[in-house]
This record gives sequence, C-alpha cells and structure tokens, in this order.
Amino acid sequence: MADRQNKPVGKLQKKIFLHAPLPEAVEPSARKEPVKKNPGKNTNTKQSAVLLTDRPITPLKYLFFLFTKEKKVGRNIILPNAGQKVAMPSPDEALQLLLDGNKRFVGASLSHPHQDGKHRIALGKGQTPFAAILTCADSRVPPEVIFDQGLGDLFVVRVAGNILCDQLLGSLEYAASHLDTPVIMVLGHSKCGAVGAVATGADLDGHITSLAPAIQPAVDKVKGQKGDLTDNASREVARMTAREMASSEPIMANLVKAGKVKIVPAFYDLESGEVELL
Repeated sequence: MADRQNKPVGKLQKKIFLHAPLPEAVEPSARKEPVKKNPGKNTNTKQSAVLLTDRPITPLKYLFFLFTKEKKVGRNIILPNAGQKVAMPSPDEALQLLLDGNKRFVGASLSHPHQDGKHRIALGKGQTPFAAILTCADSRVPPEVIFDQGLGDLFVVRVAGNILCDQLLGSLEYAASHLDTPVIMVLGHSKCGAVGAVATGADLDGHITSLAPAIQPAVDKVKGQKGDLTDNASREVARMTAREMASSEPIMANLVKAGKVKIVPAFYDLESGEVELL
C-alpha cells in the first residue's frame, strides 16, 4: 500500500508553487523550492505567498489549477474564480480602453487580444465585459474590430439605426447591473442606411417601418444644419438614445446617478475608422 502511494503519477505529480504578486502557475520545468525566510533578517523575497501541495496532480487537475486561479488578461480586469466578483475599471478607464483600441485600429497596429484557446476555455466559467456597445446592425460596424478587442471584452447589442426598445434596454441593463459593466457606448455611424432611409423619406415596408418612429425626431431636429443630413441625424440618434437610456428607471438612472455606469454617445466614420465622442 505504501509503495502504491509513493509511485509517481506522470510528470505532473510534482510540487507546484504560485508566487505572489505574479498570479501565474509556474511551468513544471521551472519550479523551484520556496526560499525559507530568516526570522532575523528582512529578505524582502517574493516567496512571501507560496501555494504548495504534495498531492498528486493529474493533467486534468493541472489545467483546472491554471484556469481557475485569478489571472490577469491584458486589461485592468481579472477572470473570476467561481462565485467571485472581479475588479472592473472605472467608467472613465473603461472608456479610455475603447478609445485606445480604436487608435490601434485606425493606425493598423491591431493587437487582437483575448482570442487564443486558453482565453476561450477560461471564458466558459463566466464573462467580464468592460464595456457595452449599442450600435447599428450594419456589417461595416463590428465593435470588436474597430475597438481592437477580443472574446469576452465587449457586451454588444446591435439593431438597425442603434435605436432603443424595451428588449434592447433590458439586455443592456443586464450588462450594467449583473455583469457590472461600467461604460455603455451608443455608437452611430456615417452613411447609415436606416437613418438615411428615414431622412430621405424613402418608402419602407414590412417591419422595417418599425424603425422610423425612433429615428424621425432626430431627422427633424437636425434639418437645416450644415453638413450631411444623414450623418447629422445619425449623430443625433446616438445622443437621443444615450439620454433616453441614462434616464431610464429604475435600473439605469440609479446606476448613472451613483456613478457606477457612464453612458456615452459616439459616432464612427466608415472611411477614416475613427470613433468620435459626442
């Protein structure tokens, strides 16, 4: 019985150390014994928080160890352990993450974060999107691309004309109140087909007509202004939608008032790729 207990179970049956402040599992080939502190000396060692186990570690348990420890994922957010909240950025920090990503997109210096296999597996345990985007269904406006983000980074709601209805509002309330997403962007864009159809008085049929009532007030407000009517109206739709969402009770209005959520209107230029805050 003793021989059976001492028998190695593969290469992974070794001591594993987790060193604070770097919450990463040490590769099997690089594991080291913890440094013993001398009570009479201040060694200032990084071995102050060491997780040590002599229990057999099978490959499956090792993978579980890797993906369930709190792990930084390239932004100011960590993937959660089961049942735990995560540290989100502030609304202003989250907005800056979006703008920084858009700069990378415009400058053709994309980093394509959080698209590897490890991240996909980790996301099976939950999501922590740092921003929510309400934008148009237009195929030329993919938020994950124009903000250079990856899986689990953005909570995206899309509809032609980026207008608001109860179902879309409920989806965004879920992101804000249950996922603790700190910033919501309402993103209009240039040459929007839905806004352009209403602005030019085009004949609409079927359920397409249901889009017009939410867009028409914006068209009426910007008539006579300098510039392109459709683009001006698209900007105004984003502003009106953001205001409507921010004043929606009981959830959004309270979160905005408490400073937990920021709702910002913005405009995306199809040709330059730039996102402009309104």
